[in-house]
Amino acid sequence: MSAPNSEEPATSLHAFTSFLDSLPDAFCLLDASWRLRFMNTQMAARLQTDRAGARGQDVWILVPEIVGTRIEECLRRAMQERVVEELVGEDPSSGEWFEVQAFPYEDGLAVRYRDVTRRVRELNRASALHAIVQQLASALTRADACRIILQEVPPLLGARWAGLYLLSGDQSHLTLLDSISLTHALPPTALSVPVTAPLPLADAWRTGKARYQDRATLEREYPAILARLSERTKSLADVPLFAEERVIGVLGLSFEHGSLNSAERQFLESVCAYCAQALVRTQYLDEIHALNAELERRVNERTTELQDANARLQAETNALQAFVAFAEAASTTSDPLGLAKRGVRVLADTFRDGVAVYFELNGEVWQATTWEGAISEEALALIVSGVPRDISYAVEALKSRDAVFFDHWRDREEPVAQQTAEFRKLAVAPVMSRGEVSGLLVAGLTENERWSEAEQATLRAVSRSLNLAVERGVATRQLGEFAAELSRRRRALEGFAVLARDLAFETDTVKLVRRAQEIVLPLLPPGCATYFEPEGETWLLKSQEGDMGNPDLQQVIETGLPMEQAVKLTRPWQTLQPEYHSTYDTQIDGLNALTSHIQATACLPIRVHGQPRGIFAVVLFARHRWSRSDRAVLQTAAHGLELALERAQAAREARSHQEELELANAELEAFSYSVSHDLRAPVRHISAFSDMALRALDAGDSAGAGRHLSRVKTSAAHMDVLIERLLELAHLTLRPLQMQEVDLQALVEVLQEELSPDAAGRAVEWCVENLPVVRGDEVLLRQVLVNLLRNALKFSRERDPARIEVCAEHAGDAWAVSVRDNGAGFDPRYQDRLFGAFQRLHRADQFEGTGVGLATVRRIVTRHGGRVWAESQPGEGATFTFTLPK
Repeated sequence: MSAPNSEEPATSLHAFTSFLDSLPDAFCLLDASWRLRFMNTQMAARLQTDRAGARGQDVWILVPEIVGTRIEECLRRAMQERVVEELVGEDPSSGEWFEVQAFPYEDGLAVRYRDVTRRVRELNRASALHAIVQQLASALTRADACRIILQEVPPLLGARWAGLYLLSGDQSHLTLLDSISLTHALPPTALSVPVTAPLPLADAWRTGKARYQDRATLEREYPAILARLSERTKSLADVPLFAEERVIGVLGLSFEHGSLNSAERQFLESVCAYCAQALVRTQYLDEIHALNAELERRVNERTTELQDANARLQAETNALQAFVAFAEAASTTSDPLGLAKRGVRVLADTFRDGVAVYFELNGEVWQATTWEGAISEEALALIVSGVPRDISYAVEALKSRDAVFFDHWRDREEPVAQQTAEFRKLAVAPVMSRGEVSGLLVAGLTENERWSEAEQATLRAVSRSLNLAVERGVATRQLGEFAAELSRRRRALEGFAVLARDLAFETDTVKLVRRAQEIVLPLLPPGCATYFEPEGETWLLKSQEGDMGNPDLQQVIETGLPMEQAVKLTRPWQTLQPEYHSTYDTQIDGLNALTSHIQATACLPIRVHGQPRGIFAVVLFARHRWSRSDRAVLQTAAHGLELALERAQAAREARSHQEELELANAELEAFSYSVSHDLRAPVRHISAFSDMALRALDAGDSAGAGRHLSRVKTSAAHMDVLIERLLELAHLTLRPLQMQEVDLQALVEVLQEELSPDAAGRAVEWCVENLPVVRGDEVLLRQVLVNLLRNALKFSRERDPARIEVCAEHAGDAWAVSVRDNGAGFDPRYQDRLFGAFQRLHRADQFEGTGVGLATVRRIVTRHGGRVWAESQPGEGATFTFTLPK
């Protein structure tokens, strides 16, 4: 047997690799560790690497861009499952389509990569052609057809620019209808190309044949066009658009790759054929639409002409009817302003080419009250702001006491004529009342330069009617004012009768004020009534009747007004004199825009026993001159309120005195009980132990006698303490109150220091909130707080730490002051016994005391017009609260 030939495997491998190199597809072999064993020439070219240097490298390092992609998933699945895997996909970076096949080979993989871009694009183009044809069939305008072609075709062919040119009407130029660019490198675009130009676009139109040129062809046949193209442009395509056996335009495209293949060209030419048909069809539709639009325009014009003629006829009819109605109204109406509005409307409807304005004199300015007609912004600003009393045309009308007509108005040199130069003629007619001019009727017209006799007669007729109405209105107004004054006085008397009756049975301050507001407010024009009282340096709202008219202002008032800022309230308080203002100055109280709706105010001080108590204020939302009757109503209401408040205060004092007598009687009963019970106990002890001491002495037991005498001494000392506490409690009834301002915050801080020995050696937490300044007897209020704080320390001594809180809060017309501890507490069922003399809820061996302290607290608080109560649960501490009037 011959020896094996060692060259056969090498020869066989060389033949195999040569075979793989001859394949048009890229091919490579991978081992089980993903190292490259072989790649053919096509794969090396695609990866742009050297085959010898790449052999043995890890494929994931050699081609990192496939890591994490579907290609990696395909290769790993084929390697792991040892099955053939195929994948078709698109490279997003290049836009190319690829097909990958992975075959198990020995212990590794054989991988084939094929570029299927052309095949995929052919399929896409076939589908796209069908979709484009359907879209073109539904296009209604040439713009729609153009948009469809430019949006759909370039992406399918990979074009970077496309433009649709149509033949001009004179067939001398190809004009760009629209274009699209899919790259940042925009090629120069000619908006119009002569059909005779030596350009591919013009040649495609002249020859009727599509032109496909790569860059080499362009350099050879059209060298002049290269300077107008981007360097990235590699080829052009220009396809004529045939319709009705003629070329109607050209579709031009530029590419950044070589010329189109035959399938792409066939697709492009098919699309252009359908595009040409759609353009012709939509052109017919556009012409039809244009004809319809022109017909509709002519119909609308004719309709408008007829409507204008009808409107003019209707306007003349309306003006005539309005003038007749105006004349009828002038014979009966007594409202000059209402008639003036109708008069200017009649003039505006009659003249139709200008404006009519009615002015009334306001101080030194003629102020426009109503106007009708078309007017420029400059002229409108002039009449709204008002014109000077001595303006030229007004002076002439006042002198003549008759209508004055100014022809060629815009030619006059006065500034007012230049400001109203839109008018060619102007007329001014004075409106008289009792021999005095009360208004001016002004008309300015924009047509013709001279006033006709008919126009003058119309203006004079309206002017005379206004004069009659003004005279009648003055007389009617005077009668109405007289009747209103009589009615107001009658209602005021009735109201005060009701107010006097209601105030006689009411003692609550806020209810008294509210009733006065309810009676007064209906007697005045629309507005709001308020009542303020000072607290510290702030005005606080105590009562209000009616809406303030501004939510933000209402919130500010309810929060409180600084006395220094609220001058309207503070000044009457200081001077004790009422103040009436027919015009409200929004700056004086610092409230500015919040009070812009307030027109008039009245502020009256309310005194009780000669001392100011508060301010009764009324604000009105319309201009109002405070008449003598108005002032009498408010001052009578304020005086009645003062009497009612004084009576209410006297009633409260009488009630307080009665309560004091009742309390004194109760305390007297308790005192009697104490004398008969609490004082007898130590007396019995003294008597009993004295007898026992005597018997011990008789028996010669001196030690026993000493013990008995010691108990006698203790009982005597206890009786002495009880008598002293009773005397102190009795003294509170006799001592007159010394009322003054008392700072409870400072007082509690001083008492904390004084009571520190009671808290010595203990952990005590004090929590004292901001306490108010109250009015009372400082010595007696000090005694109240001493008793309550000492009790809190005593009954919380078993707590570690002990916590004592002192706080205060608003309670209507009073302050509620509370002392709270976390001590032993008490059974709430027996809280009524707390404030009686010698009443105790704990045994003496638990907590020492005489039972007089809380009785003293109640006595002092009651004398100040307040009340005291306690809240507790056993073992949960106690809260003692007392009130003091503000």
